[in-house]
Amino acid sequence: MATVRLSQQLHRQLLDAAKEKYKVTNPEPNQSPELISALRAGLQTMPAVIAYKMMLVTPAIQSEMATKSVISDALNRGALNDVTEIRVRNITKHARYTETGNTEQIYCELDTPVQLPYGNNYGAYEVSIDSFETTIRDELHSKLATAIDGKDAYNEKYQHFTKSIDSVLEQCNTVKQLLEVWPGAEALLPNDVIQKLHTKVTRKVDAEKVRDLSQFDADAANQVLLTSSLLGD
Repeated sequence: MATVRLSQQLHRQLLDAAKEKYKVTNPEPNQSPELISALRAGLQTMPAVIAYKMMLVTPAIQSEMATKSVISDALNRGALNDVTEIRVRNITKHARYTETGNTEQIYCELDTPVQLPYGNNYGAYEVSIDSFETTIRDELHSKLATAIDGKDAYNEKYQHFTKSIDSVLEQCNTVKQLLEVWPGAEALLPNDVIQKLHTKVTRKVDAEKVRDLSQFDADAANQVLLTSSLLGD
């Protein structure tokens, strides 16, 4: 096997390929239909939204909106528009709140639009969890926090996987050394690199030591590559 250096460029290529295969094997969790339905219903029953809609249909406001006054401009900017992208802020029921005291926010995409004041197509419509009607706020808050926790758990596993792969790559100077540590990594190699490999002998690496230092689980990594292959990646 020839000595093929594991350059920084190849390092990045292999790490990116491993990340892609991980996401094929382990898709990010989707927000449940129940959550999206509850959020949509909550947006339509927000006290401020209901009051705003009632204001817009009053004769005085309808008459003013037909003029070209400063008030008219403000009212027209605040007209109801279809919104599908929502960002809910000030979530405190997520698992990390007790440790950090930091509020969280979550982005959601509705399956069908809802009309809201000042809605536009220039980013997600931001709303506080405290703006929702009190009788549904607690349950909706819990659903949103559960979705945040699910995403956090996914990200934690993903980061652990990528860090272990990155650490293994960092400790190997050649492709041959990498394959001694993790034979399954051959599935990540670009075709031109595979073609360069032949029978020439290179320096051996302490494969077991590299695996230990990287907290690298070759079986788990191989399972990601195998499942990704079976899924057609």
